[in-house]
Amino acid sequence: MGSIQGIERLLDRHRGFWLRESIDGPLLRLSPYSPLKRESDLPLRGGRVATDGILLTPEAIDAKLIAEWQGIPSSPTDGDLLTSVAPIGLCWNEAILGCPIRVNAGSVWANAFIRDWDDVDRIQFDERNPWLKKLLELTSLLVEKARNRTSVTQTLLRGPVDMAAAALGYQRLCIELYRNPREVDRLLRICTEFFLEIAKAHISLLPPFRGGFVSAFDIWAPGTSIRSQTDNSVLLSPAIYEKHIFPYDRRIIEASDFPIIHTHQPCMRHILRPLLEVPDLKAIQMSLDRPKGPSVWEIVPLMQEVQKKKALIITGSVSREELKLMLDALEPEGLSLIVSLWSEEERRRALVPSE
Repeated sequence: MGSIQGIERLLDRHRGFWLRESIDGPLLRLSPYSPLKRESDLPLRGGRVATDGILLTPEAIDAKLIAEWQGIPSSPTDGDLLTSVAPIGLCWNEAILGCPIRVNAGSVWANAFIRDWDDVDRIQFDERNPWLKKLLELTSLLVEKARNRTSVTQTLLRGPVDMAAAALGYQRLCIELYRNPREVDRLLRICTEFFLEIAKAHISLLPPFRGGFVSAFDIWAPGTSIRSQTDNSVLLSPAIYEKHIFPYDRRIIEASDFPIIHTHQPCMRHILRPLLEVPDLKAIQMSLDRPKGPSVWEIVPLMQEVQKKKALIITGSVSREELKLMLDALEPEGLSLIVSLWSEEERRRALVPSE
């Protein structure tokens, strides 16, 4: 990126976030509320677009078309954060693992492909995998497009339990953890190796910035940063999570200097205790599941619990009253609020199902 006014002071604030030191308060990015949009206009090779029901294949993905289609921020900063662009999430980890990828309701989903445990024996990481080559090609094209304008950051890479749930099916994952826990552990180990190899290849293409890297949440880190997630742990008990999933989440956490793990709260409260005890985990991100999720008033105690040991990133839509509550109730040290502001009328409209 080119010259940014006040960049040294801004990076000092970002460094303070990771160290949980307050430098001029929390990192804030506030934006107007806008509803989620379908990605059904994703361009494909041959002039097609990704419509519902279509099976995505590497051959259908034209990295040049997608790089041209993806927008680039017009400014290098937004609020207290940097700006970035990341390769669009196409279930890359699951696709590279072997899952068929389909478009449904405007989103991209991975379908199960493991029928019996012998299928697991045939899963081998291959750096020539066509899905991996597409991800790396798209990453390189975005790096060139964004040069001197904004950063390119990590794409969405789902974690080992999410990959295993996609490969087996969500219900079957839960059943097999009781019937065949050793086989599930074997699959989780493979998923972890895939995650680490994919992340290494992808992140190696991201250009450094001022001796560090811009993380997936646009916070500069004075080193490498990997964002991981473990969403399907919501299906499991605390004991099952800690015994079977946590060791693999921990391996990914330990693979970068400034790791972040994405969570939804309070439905994932049961995984916080072991995560908070991992010294290498630098930040926990909480997504506010709006409009139907719990209010900020209900979640603030969990936010305070996290802040005792980790930096905290909050994302989602909030009212001005909820924003004020967080600013009053949470410590400014190690806090980033990346939120959109909505009115009561906008919240009510968001609760009405779209046709």
